[in-house]
Amino acid sequence: IEGLKLIHETFRSEYQYNIRKNSGESEIIQEEYNLAKKDLYSFKSEHKLIRQEKSSTKPLFNWAIILLIVFAESMLNSSFFAKGSDLGLLGGIVQAFIIVMINVLVANIAVLLIRRRHLVTISSIQKLGYTVLSGVVVASTVSFHFLVGHYRDALGINVETAYHYSVINFKANPFILMDFESYILVVMGFLFFILLIIDLYKLKDPYPGYGEVTEKFNKIKEKLKYYKILFKAKISLFYEQYLACFYNFLNYLKLLWDEFFHRVVQLRLNKEKYLFL
Repeated sequence: IEGLKLIHETFRSEYQYNIRKNSGESEIIQEEYNLAKKDLYSFKSEHKLIRQEKSSTKPLFNWAIILLIVFAESMLNSSFFAKGSDLGLLGGIVQAFIIVMINVLVANIAVLLIRRRHLVTISSIQKLGYTVLSGVVVASTVSFHFLVGHYRDALGINVETAYHYSVINFKANPFILMDFESYILVVMGFLFFILLIIDLYKLKDPYPGYGEVTEKFNKIKEKLKYYKILFKAKISLFYEQYLACFYNFLNYLKLLWDEFFHRVVQLRLNKEKYLFL
């Protein structure tokens, strides 16, 4: 009996300790969850959003496409610039990579401006301003790629003065190139630019800030869900240990009883044998 009391008291104290400890941690996570949920609902209410957040469900796939575009454009453009560099193909790859990075940077700016137009908290004039800026960015990108095309033409005339003559020819006839391959270079660069805009636009929800506040809420929600599962697992393990210890004690009592019964039988047999003699 005393052994059973000891087992019960030991496990009860450990159980109460674990409950208090996990309750404190659970309250902290629950508070974080409530705040994140409040922030999300407040954001949706302020910006009049009734739809679900639409960020990409496979962001790694989108980033893989971006890296693929960067690699493909760099490799394709490098052959056009290799003869204009003292380092040959390596120099061409460096020049092509710089142009690709400019493409990526401008595509990010374009996507940012397009998303800003969706804000319900800005005026019609501001929306018009973002539309105009988006158009300016696209027009500047087209001009930039034609300037690159002029540079490619100038490389075929004089490598040393290619930069200088490309600017002069662009100012005189911005959209007229000498070589058909230069047109291919321009079209290819602008096509990659459009693909970058599409991929970057799909990466996050089109409404600015909606993807970030939803992502924060989902992370804390998953954290709370994981903690609850872990807490249940700890409680189950605790009870299993308690029952195992209880059953071990019962088995120990059974062994004592078996030994006691065996001794009683043995004494009785010995007594009968003595009386028979």
